[in-house]
Amino acid sequence: MTDIERLLARHGTYGGHGIDHEDRPFHGALTIEPLPGGRGVSLRFRSVGIDGEDYRQEWTWVAPDVVRGVAAWQIDQRSRSVRHMRQRSGPSAEGADTTLMFGIGSPEDVDQHRVQVAFDLWPDGAVTVRHAAGSPGSPLTQRGGVRMVRTGDLD
Repeated sequence: MTDIERLLARHGTYGGHGIDHEDRPFHGALTIEPLPGGRGVSLRFRSVGIDGEDYRQEWTWVAPDVVRGVAAWQIDQRSRSVRHMRQRSGPSAEGADTTLMFGIGSPEDVDQHRVQVAFDLWPDGAVTVRHAAGSPGSPLTQRGGVRMVRTGDLD
């Protein structure tokens, strides 16, 4: 099964509670659905604080890259442009069936800005979204994450 097929097999809606990079609790909601023709996957993620504040909204498309392999294109409410992130290899999160990881910049290169998003697919059907970032002069660090369970199907 390809990585895109693994994501497509999880199509539906998900919800759960997480903690962001400022140690604020939030409710996360994720919708996974196929792109036209099933050639890729759309993932819409939103996190809302317990006080109702909208922390994050992002849209990610995972699809074959014309250059090589699979890539992700992502934009959020604070972005001025779409980020094109290459798929990264590495171990899955402990206990996960699969971890799909995408990023910009070498994780170890502290001279540049780095961004990373990971999607952990769990044996019980849950999905985790994890974010990491690193500014020049600082290491790549986790910026929050949330494990979500399936809450509904999409027609």
